[in-house]
Amino acid sequence: MDKIIGLDIGTTNIKGELYDTDGKLIDSLSYSYGIYFDKNNQAEQNAEDWLEITVKILNYFFEKYKDIKAAGLSTQGGTIVPVDKDINPLRKAITWMDARAGAQKDFILKKISADKIYKITGWKLQSFLPLLQLCWIKENEKNIFDNTYKYMFVNDFVQEKLCGNSYVDYSNASITMLFDIVKKDWSEELLEIIEIDRSKLSETNKSDLIIGNFKNKKLSKNCMDISFSNSAHDQYCVALSSNILNDNKILLSTGTSWAIFANTQKPYFNKYYYSPGVHILPEKYGLISVVPTAGSVFNWFLNNFFEKEESKINFLKNIEEDGEKILSLKNDCIFIPLFQGSFGPIWNDNIRGSFENLSFDITRINLFKAILEGVAFQVKWIFNSMIKLGIKIDSIKMIGGAVKSRLQTQILSDITGLPVYLPKNMKLNYACKGAAMLAGVSAKIYKDFKIVNEIFKEEELIVYPREEFKDYYLEKFNKYLEIINKNLQA
Repeated sequence: MDKIIGLDIGTTNIKGELYDTDGKLIDSLSYSYGIYFDKNNQAEQNAEDWLEITVKILNYFFEKYKDIKAAGLSTQGGTIVPVDKDINPLRKAITWMDARAGAQKDFILKKISADKIYKITGWKLQSFLPLLQLCWIKENEKNIFDNTYKYMFVNDFVQEKLCGNSYVDYSNASITMLFDIVKKDWSEELLEIIEIDRSKLSETNKSDLIIGNFKNKKLSKNCMDISFSNSAHDQYCVALSSNILNDNKILLSTGTSWAIFANTQKPYFNKYYYSPGVHILPEKYGLISVVPTAGSVFNWFLNNFFEKEESKINFLKNIEEDGEKILSLKNDCIFIPLFQGSFGPIWNDNIRGSFENLSFDITRINLFKAILEGVAFQVKWIFNSMIKLGIKIDSIKMIGGAVKSRLQTQILSDITGLPVYLPKNMKLNYACKGAAMLAGVSAKIYKDFKIVNEIFKEEELIVYPREEFKDYYLEKFNKYLEIINKNLQA
């Protein structure tokens, strides 16, 4: 049977998965790699690592399997590297985690308003995306700025090396703050402001375009003449593979941060500054919001309230075993999970996390449950604001680490009042799966995205809200909002 490779170049890991054309996972491989952090808010990567590990994974599949027909690529977005004419990096890549360019905001705002930037790119002006990072290079590394042949991103850099051809797909271009998401092209106005000729950026194109074939014997002695699809941003690949074709179903990806993703028929520019971008799916857009510290607050609690690793493990084991009892607990303790500020619906860098309404009868279990509730309250707040924009939400597809917690999934359903769909196989890598599905459509193995979604469809579990907690959580949610409003006025 023919086979398809899905590759995901993430921020800390590069993964590959091999599927047959019936959507069955055959094999997988993953390697971690480094980020170079600096005290000056710098976070860089070696771009050659992207290529080296990707080729290593491809070689593993080539040596072990036959009849591989296509490959697709999912990548981290907003990471940029200047290269010479031979596509060799002139410096380390500046990642999307890098915040060195904050001082360049003033330069940009003298030329164009923040609101206009948002209306062009779909992004509130941020120091961690390439618009300001390019300004930083121009100001601080003039020799590199003057000698750069091209500024490349993860996807076009790797594809150029593998196939000798590349584009930046629309979804990845949407994460650069350089791209006009309505015109689906680089913004001439923004490029002129930062004095970057558009020839220094790869052309943009749709995700399901075949960019070429991988037949580079220098990189792989065993390489097969497989077709490579144009890539997609990892969050859009995850949305594709999560069966989020219905616009009323919203995706919640849980990890260190939690990302909320909605399919839309148009780019939803909005007062909350959620980020619209061009979808993999034809004639569709995505809308992204985040709760940056939703996952990391759990580690903060465990690391600071337990001295030994064994104690953490036992605590987590016990609360899951006592799930029904803990789910029935009611108290006034409220947790605000905004440890790094609020990123919507209200944007405020100064607001911070807190426990409210503490009393002597509050235990560690109560505090932990308050954290679960606080994260869900923040998600509900974002959902409510999206609904005000006209986005209909009738269910949640939840993936990532938090799906393993019966408490978290039930509390999320109770607080949002929505059914929560969970993967039955919780080990799936949705970015790789989405990249494989994209490759299959690009190579005409499948007629369209609807068909490939049916073939790759997974078994799901459903958690429903408990009616008896509806009024309790509505009242507690309103108190959550009151606390945030008081903090904002302080």
